[in-house]
Amino acid sequence: MSTYRLSNQGLEIAEQARQAKRWKRQDEKLARAALVSVATLKRFWGQQPIRADSFEHVCRALGLEDWQRLVEVEEERSLDFPQFAWDEFWVGREKLVVQLSERLQNSCRVLMLAGMTGIGKTALAEKLVLELQPLPNFSRINLDHREKTVEFSAIATQLLETWKQQISDSDRRDPQRLLNWLVSYLQQTPCFLLIDSLENVLRGSEQTGWSEFIDPLWVQFFQKLLAVETSASTVLLTSQDSPAQLVELGQRYGHLYQCCVLDGLTPEEQMSLFRQIGLLVEDPVVCDYLSRIGCAYEGHPLALRVIAGEISQAPFDGDVQAYWKRYGDEIERVKQLQQTAEIEGPHDALKLAQYSRNLRQRVRQRIDRTLRRLTEEVPLAYVVLCFGAVYRRPVPERFWLRSLEGRSLDENQQLAVLDALYDRYLAEQVVMDGDLMIRQHNLIRSIALDHLKNLQP
Repeated sequence: MSTYRLSNQGLEIAEQARQAKRWKRQDEKLARAALVSVATLKRFWGQQPIRADSFEHVCRALGLEDWQRLVEVEEERSLDFPQFAWDEFWVGREKLVVQLSERLQNSCRVLMLAGMTGIGKTALAEKLVLELQPLPNFSRINLDHREKTVEFSAIATQLLETWKQQISDSDRRDPQRLLNWLVSYLQQTPCFLLIDSLENVLRGSEQTGWSEFIDPLWVQFFQKLLAVETSASTVLLTSQDSPAQLVELGQRYGHLYQCCVLDGLTPEEQMSLFRQIGLLVEDPVVCDYLSRIGCAYEGHPLALRVIAGEISQAPFDGDVQAYWKRYGDEIERVKQLQQTAEIEGPHDALKLAQYSRNLRQRVRQRIDRTLRRLTEEVPLAYVVLCFGAVYRRPVPERFWLRSLEGRSLDENQQLAVLDALYDRYLAEQVVMDGDLMIRQHNLIRSIALDHLKNLQP
C-alpha cells in the first residue's frame, strides 16, 4: 500500500485551502470530513508519509481535487505488504504487541491469534508484521474466501512458487512431496508466513465438538514444523476456531507454540479509539455516553469503529449527544435487561448489530456468516447457542443444555456440543462466586435471539 507526503509546494497549496475554510491544522472538523484521525492530520501537515487513501481524503476535504500535484514524488514508497485491517486508527494492546513481538523474535515458531469475528485478530497480526519489519521472505495466505481450495497441497505450491521454487507437474501430483519440501524450505530459509482466517480450512465435529482440519496434511505440516530440531521460520495464524489437533501439538511443543485469545478493548482503549477518530471525549457528558456504548458492546473493536464512524459523518457530524438521542435507548436496554429480576428474556429483541445500516452491513453480516458455518458443521451447537441466548446473565451450563433434552445424548455428547461453542468463541466460561457459569457476548446474544425466532414453532 502506497504512502505519500506533502511536497513543499503542496504544503503551501494546502495551507491556502485550509485558511480559506478557516480550519486549524488539526481541526476535528477537517478530521471528520476526511475520515482520518487527528494524529494523521498532524503527520500530514508535518510532511510525514501517510497512507495514500488518507492523503487523498484530506486533500479532497480541503477542496483540492487535483491532489496528486501536492505529492512529494520522490517520497512515494510502498509498505512491505497489503493491509486489510490495520490502519491509523489502531489503538491499545501495546503491552500485548511487545510481548508477542518478543515471542516471535525468540523461540516461538507458530503463534495463533484467536477470538470471535471482528475482535481484531487480523489487525493485530498486521500490526505485528509492521513492528517486526524488515521481515525475510514475508508471505501472506488469506483463507477468507470459501471458494478457494482447502487442500494443503495447493497452498504449499503457491508458497513455494512465491519463493521462486520450480514446481514440476510431477511435484504437483505428490502432496506429500510438497509438504516435505515446504517444511524443509522453512527449516533452512528464514521466512515469515501469515495465514489469515484458518477457520476456513477447518470443520466441526459433532462427536467431539472440536474443529479439525479438513485436509490431514495441515496437521502433518504443523507437526513436522514443530518437531524439527531447528527452524529458521515463523508462522503467524489468525482463526475464529481453535483446531483440536493444533491445541494438542501446542501442549506437546509448548515452548514453540502459543495461542493468544483476544478480548475486547479496555475502557481506556475504547476512549483512545473514539479520540483517535476525532470525537470530543474530554466532554464529561460525551464521555459518559461513549462509555455506555463501549460497555454495551464489550469493547468490540469493529462495532465501536462502525459506531464512531457513524457519529463522525452526516447527519450527526460528530455530535455524540444527537447520536445517543437517536439510538441510546437500544444501547441502554442491554444493561437494563441484565439488571432485571427475570433471568430469561426470549423476546428481548436486542438490536445491537442492526439498528443502523452500517452495523447491519459490517457487523451483523460477519456474525451471521459465522453462525451459518456453525449450522453446517455442528447443527446441535447452533440450537444450543440460540436457546442459550434467552439468558440475560451468566448461568450454569445445565441451563443451556436444557435445549438438548429429549435428544438421547449422553453427558459426554452434550458437553461436546458446548465445546463446539467454546471452540468458536461463541460462548465463554466464567467463574462467579466460585461457580462455573456460561455467558454470551452481548453482540452474539443480540443476533442469536433473532435466529431463535426461526427455530421456535
